[in-house]
Amino acid sequence: MQSHLYYPAVKFFPVHNVIPLFKVNQPERHLVETKRGVRAGKNKQRSIRTITTVKQDRLIKHNRGVNPNNLTPINTGHKINKPNKNTRLCVLNCRSVRNKAIKLNEFIIENKLDIFALTETWLTDSNDQTALAELVPTGYSIPSVPRNKRGGGVALIFKSSIKSTKPRLEKFKCFECLDSLVSIKQKNPRLIIIYRPPGKSAELFFNEFQTFLEDVSHSNSELVITGDFNFHYDKDNDKSSSRLKNILDTHSLYQHAKIKTHKRGHILDLVISRESETSIGKLTVQDHILSDHFPVFSDLEIEPTNFPVQSLQVRNLKNFDKNVFLSELEITQFQDIVDLDNVNIKAIQFIELLQSVLDKLYPAKTKNIRIRPISEWFNDDVLQAKRSRNKAERRWRKTKLHVHQEIYQQEKHNFTRIIKKAKQSYYSDKIHNSSNKAKEIFRVSNSLSNHNYGATILPNSDNDQQLADKFSS
Repeated sequence: MQSHLYYPAVKFFPVHNVIPLFKVNQPERHLVETKRGVRAGKNKQRSIRTITTVKQDRLIKHNRGVNPNNLTPINTGHKINKPNKNTRLCVLNCRSVRNKAIKLNEFIIENKLDIFALTETWLTDSNDQTALAELVPTGYSIPSVPRNKRGGGVALIFKSSIKSTKPRLEKFKCFECLDSLVSIKQKNPRLIIIYRPPGKSAELFFNEFQTFLEDVSHSNSELVITGDFNFHYDKDNDKSSSRLKNILDTHSLYQHAKIKTHKRGHILDLVISRESETSIGKLTVQDHILSDHFPVFSDLEIEPTNFPVQSLQVRNLKNFDKNVFLSELEITQFQDIVDLDNVNIKAIQFIELLQSVLDKLYPAKTKNIRIRPISEWFNDDVLQAKRSRNKAERRWRKTKLHVHQEIYQQEKHNFTRIIKKAKQSYYSDKIHNSSNKAKEIFRVSNSLSNHNYGATILPNSDNDQQLADKFSS
């Protein structure tokens, strides 16, 4: 009898060619008297083999650490806006500011623009002050440029912390041009906005534009030319486009926009700078339902400016104690002021006395406040409408479906309607509550009509007396 057990299928093969299935341990022999059912072997002792199998080690190693593969990222739906280290410029053909002032105002704030160049504003000097008041957010400025024509129009909106020379509206027959020298930190780029109406003569435009570039080329400032040229710049076989490219090459100018800027798939809005300058950085075009043109964003390689800072004198009067104030007032020379005969002198000294007591008990402190875009009429209804609009916009940009685009347009119109309703309710309540305060009513009406009557309108002068004598002479 063999000392190992084998598969039955291979029991007739030689032993050395078979792998044993079980391991047989024979540490010692146990002799037992057994009977096999035959008389010959009933008194024969036989050994009983102990058969054991080899057990595999199946110990589970527990990893107490974190497996990154088991973590699922959560899509919050919000993009983390990293602070932009460049000045953000945007150009847009808005096709009338009058009916889009609120939308453009929100567009400036949401995209954190530093400079906003607009073409085809359709603004005039007659009855557009209300539209300008709705268009420009708090902390931004728009220089007024006189123009009497209807249609067309160019405008420049920028942060109030950015200094600018008064823009010049160059007069040409075939295009409008707004030329301004802006000051951003230590750099002074020259920003030129151009709008060419599509019905004008192309040949006359090229002659005037080339003459204009010859004058501009002598400027030492960095040059940025942007606007709507109304040429299909992406068509190589177009004669007007080829002519414009040759003019730019002649003056060593480079055009940065390479993506379609119009809904029909052409490049009409251009951003131009000198080839030797690196003023224009990243350029992007966003499909935004504001006009048939798309907004063109570009980063100027200039450190951006913050919003302007206003210094205020504040006092902490939360813990004002009337008794302490009166006792301090009695210690002073209050009675001497009462005994004066001249009412004007008495009033002046009394105000000075109160001022000195306040400075002693509650000294004034200087606090710097950064003027940021604020909306006093912003309420929960506006917030909910804004969230619905942003949700519809994200869905449309993700799917690119026409039905989602229509939903997004409806949400935008609804958002604008709720803003108008909130502003109307806010200013109506404010005027009603200030019915007995004429100064407050005039201040509210001035803000709504974009009239800054509190601004100084006198010419600059080092000596007020000389200025008064000049007016009297």
